[in-house]
Amino acid sequence: LGAMAELGPGADEEHRRLGRDAAAAGVDLVVAVGADAVGIAEGARDGGLPAGEGTVHVPAPLIRDAGARVMGLDDPTVKMSKSIGAARPAHAIFMLDPPDVIRRKVSRAQTDAEPAVRPPVGAGVANLLDMYAALNDLSRDSAVEHFSSKPYSVLKSKTADVLIRALEPIQTRYAELRADEAGLRRVLAESASRARVVAAATLERVQHAVGLL
Repeated sequence: LGAMAELGPGADEEHRRLGRDAAAAGVDLVVAVGADAVGIAEGARDGGLPAGEGTVHVPAPLIRDAGARVMGLDDPTVKMSKSIGAARPAHAIFMLDPPDVIRRKVSRAQTDAEPAVRPPVGAGVANLLDMYAALNDLSRDSAVEHFSSKPYSVLKSKTADVLIRALEPIQTRYAELRADEAGLRRVLAESASRARVVAAATLERVQHAVGLL
């Protein structure tokens, strides 16, 4: 489960409520993705997950140093959101954006009045540095040091490069799968059948744990 920034000011409580609801439903596993989704994990824990050894895994957050929260390119005070990006394309990078679109979006990303990267960096510059660091498996401090005193044009160009490189295999595989509609539907049907077998066993285990069977 990921964060739902589109919920607005009440997002934190809604995340916690979702976690409590998941616990009440007797789910087998809760995975909260992203720093803003920690409330889901905390809500699941607060909701009192069903007892029973090996029945349910208590969720614990794992937050990266860089890239845990990616902010909007056009407004680095707002978390990057698909729903906002649908209305304001310059706000977000989408998985299927072609390279030229990615470069254009990143080149127009908000920075600040400084001519080059100098600590302490502003929110927009920090956002680009975080994206670069996360996609190169670097710490935030390493990225700042790497781009220190370099103009923003260099930071934007290199950030666009790593975004394009990261998305290229995903886009290639997506195109391959979409080119074979019949094969894709066959894989989905086969996977659904296997998932039902696993889900049925998990459901029965949880039902026994909570006394429904």
